[in-house]
Amino acid sequence: MTATLTRADSAEPAAALPRRGRFARGAGLVVRFLPAAVTAAITITILRWYGVSARDIAAFSAYLGLAVLLPGTLVWRALRGGAGALPADVAGGAAIGYSLEIIGYVAARWAGQPRLAPALPVAILLAFVLVRPLRRFWRGAGAPVPRRWAWGVAVVCLLVLGWTAATFFRAHGLDWPSAGSPYVDMPFHLALAGELKNHAPPRIPYLVGEPLHYHWFVYADLAATSWGTGIELQVLLLRLSLLPMALVFVVGTAVLATTLVGEFRARVPWWTGPLAALLPLVGAPFNPYRDVPASVPQGSILDALWLSPTQTFGAMLAIAAVLLLIELLRDAVGAGRWAMLILLLAVITGAKATYQPLLLAGLVLAVTVRWIGELRPPRAALAATGLTTVTLVFAQLVLFSDSAGGLSVRPLSTALNSELGHIAGTATLPPGTEGGPPVPTRYSAMDGVPFGGQDVDPATLAPIGVTAATGGTAVEGAAAPAPGVLGEGLIHLGLTRVAEVGWWPAFTLATLVLLLWMSMVGGAWAMLLRPRRLVDPGVLICLGVVAAGFGAALTFEHPGASQLYFVNSARPYLGCLAVAGLVVATARRRTAGGRVLGFFSFAAGAGAIWAGHDLIGAPRDNQGFGAVLAPLGVLAVAGVAVWLLVWGLARLRQRVRPARRAWFAVWLTMLGMVAPGAVAGYASPIVAAVRDGWRDVPMEAEPAEVRPALPAGAIEAGRWLRDHSAPGDLVATNAHCRALREWVCDNRTFWVSAYTERRVLLNGWGYTVTAHTEAARTGTVVNRVDFWDRSLINLNDAAFQMPSAVSVGRLAADHGVRWLLVDRRTSTPPPELSRYAIPRFTSGLCDVYELPPSAASYRVTSAD
Repeated sequence: MTATLTRADSAEPAAALPRRGRFARGAGLVVRFLPAAVTAAITITILRWYGVSARDIAAFSAYLGLAVLLPGTLVWRALRGGAGALPADVAGGAAIGYSLEIIGYVAARWAGQPRLAPALPVAILLAFVLVRPLRRFWRGAGAPVPRRWAWGVAVVCLLVLGWTAATFFRAHGLDWPSAGSPYVDMPFHLALAGELKNHAPPRIPYLVGEPLHYHWFVYADLAATSWGTGIELQVLLLRLSLLPMALVFVVGTAVLATTLVGEFRARVPWWTGPLAALLPLVGAPFNPYRDVPASVPQGSILDALWLSPTQTFGAMLAIAAVLLLIELLRDAVGAGRWAMLILLLAVITGAKATYQPLLLAGLVLAVTVRWIGELRPPRAALAATGLTTVTLVFAQLVLFSDSAGGLSVRPLSTALNSELGHIAGTATLPPGTEGGPPVPTRYSAMDGVPFGGQDVDPATLAPIGVTAATGGTAVEGAAAPAPGVLGEGLIHLGLTRVAEVGWWPAFTLATLVLLLWMSMVGGAWAMLLRPRRLVDPGVLICLGVVAAGFGAALTFEHPGASQLYFVNSARPYLGCLAVAGLVVATARRRTAGGRVLGFFSFAAGAGAIWAGHDLIGAPRDNQGFGAVLAPLGVLAVAGVAVWLLVWGLARLRQRVRPARRAWFAVWLTMLGMVAPGAVAGYASPIVAAVRDGWRDVPMEAEPAEVRPALPAGAIEAGRWLRDHSAPGDLVATNAHCRALREWVCDNRTFWVSAYTERRVLLNGWGYTVTAHTEAARTGTVVNRVDFWDRSLINLNDAAFQMPSAVSVGRLAADHGVRWLLVDRRTSTPPPELSRYAIPRFTSGLCDVYELPPSAASYRVTSAD
């Protein structure tokens, strides 16, 4: 009995131990993936709240996991030779997965079989299942990730989700009327996604004959996802597709910072990753000026996450490319890494034009410093530089056909026209502002209805440019465009403008703008405390990217201020440098006295900002350089005082390295100066959402005299036309102007092409190569440029306002138009239109007409 009991007692633990081991492993997995699970659950809740169906969420999640993340992560691990830390594998694997998806989709679309695009990820997954040596890459997680690191990054991801809900989702509904006034570029993005879904090679879809010299690869992802899931492009653009890109970008930034200061295996502070992910998102420049929203243009990442899909997509890919470059330049070997670098550089060419020159600048700096320091050429860095140069040249000559897209060389223009420039008196005042030229009142709109309400009397059609129905020539008295009428007051600054202002004031302003940009995450200065860290390849690449980004923003000018995307692109790398600097500055053990000193320094900075506001007051335009420098002087005095105080106390207490303590205190002082403005700026949308509601709130209040961008019924009419037409059918419309202000046409109208997913003879003409050329030629702001082909717009509008056998027949015979989409805010279709086109569908203020096959013969019959 005793023996039996003994055996039973001894056997019980032996059987129980494996169960406990399995339970422990299971619990460990739950704890390990809990931050990601919480983030995913909150994301799904937010998406459901903002109108995304459970079916769409499930389909998108399955596609994202099986066609992008899983294949990409497996390839990333295989080509690197094994699993790394899970966040690093996800950041790199997602970039590889998206790259493979785009290559597969573009090939399938060119072959006319877009539904075969998922064949590539399916083949990859099958290979990793069936090939025995590849199966090991399903397992393993590399170095363990600190829990606080993972939770910190998850909190940053949740902050991004909250900001998205408060600023973008609430202003962009999926149905009318909340979808009626989107941000001006969203229909443009949707139109390009529809073009990539239905055509190859892509062209501008809203104006026939215009080439597409643009970074369009993100729209290929939208198109591939739509084909693979059946989800509407609008839902993908406004809710789903950019979310994983933004969150992977956050994770990648955190991984990059951890890589700069060590590795996950090294003993690095857990806060490096979360802080590096947070600083570029919420960091703001010093703003010592009272009642001034921002001292300098910031290039906000949060604002661009949804408003610029190309920027978000390119940022995610660039982070992965930099991670690979750091490994290669730190003497990591393996052809697999080079293959992935080539793949990423190739996709970045069409993802965002901003990133390749910045990567090239970082590599050039790394090559230069290492060559000088080692007295021998760094082969890996030179090879990477060569690859980047080749892809940059290819992108400029092939994808963009040597088109600048409106970007021009205007040295120091950004500085001269910043808020500092307005205070100093160096800015060029725009039309309509106090002291600037008057707003022109010439009627240049191509629509027939001012302010979208009543039909225009036929006698007033001359300035609109409608042709006589039989001749195709302008009606007598039609006004020709007056070059340069709108150009007065436009910012066209070059070296001549710099000379007018004065070289010394201009470069002083530029220096101040650079310093204020650097103040966004000023901890990077602490890298100087450990000069040897400055020659690390990762640090050199980040330094080169930051220098090139800020330099390009000061060198170039774009009519839409797109030069600030260089600042936007540099901010993550400046944030990583700041965290690396803070690790240097806080390397020694922290004490209670140090915490007190840190609190004092932070409070001193915040107090200096408020004191400056009270002492100096609100600045006014054209006050001169004194008004610019006085508030900055208060901050400089505060910083110097803190440095001297801390340095002196450290010397009195015989502390080692008193300068390091002093510089860390100065950084905290700078943080205190920045924090009030940053908190106020980024908290205001949250406060507005709490006050005004979290859904169906317009992004920006439109003036009462300006009509919504989309008419009622636009979405339904567009989708009906799409579902009842062939991809090759051409549409004509009478909607050309997004809004009419002071009788001026805003030519950024893309909604007909966006929701029909069809090419349009003439919808709008904004953002085209010809529009930029005309703007430069006439001195006109690009979104106010008159349409240059008067005969085409005359013919197009005649079919809607004066329909006849000739006008409608010429659209069909000469241009191949099959459908007409009428916006009744522009002009009510006359009864005669039904004689030549068949009414097919009506929704809200939109009518759809189909031209019968016999329409092409109308003109001939009439002539007979």
